Amino acid sequence: MSTKAALQKSIEHWERMIRWVEQMPAGKRRKPRKSAEMYDALGERWGGDHCALCAELPDEQEGCEGCVLHEHGYGCDDESRSPYDEVRVAITWCEWLRAARNMLKVLRSLDTERTTQNESSTSYLQRGDERVESHC
Repeated sequence: MSTKAALQKSIEHWERMIRWVEQMPAGKRRKPRKSAEMYDALGERWGGDHCALCAELPDEQEGCEGCVLHEHGYGCDDESRSPYDEVRVAITWCEWLRAARNMLKVLRSLDTERTTQNESSTSYLQRGDERVESHC
């Protein structure tokens, strides 16, 4: 699969997960999140084992080098700039939803950037005015 196809699959994956959480009653979104709940409902969850971009990397490779997120400064292992890290550390479904929307925004921006490679990528963490906000 090409990187562009993997990026598109990743976007679709995050869209499905976000839709599932958005359909929860507001009261439930304020409760602690459990990835097993999502897996039971969707057969997928966040994390490398369900990521099309991670699947593009060689099995024996450790780390994210070669991943489009990593190449643009958003590597999942880079806690200071990673939108994924916010998803990973979210305590409630509401926090998860806010972070997942940011992750999706970054993925979509990379999909656009791939067609205009000369544009520079700015960290979403440095563009507070452009961050996706959600109300739970």
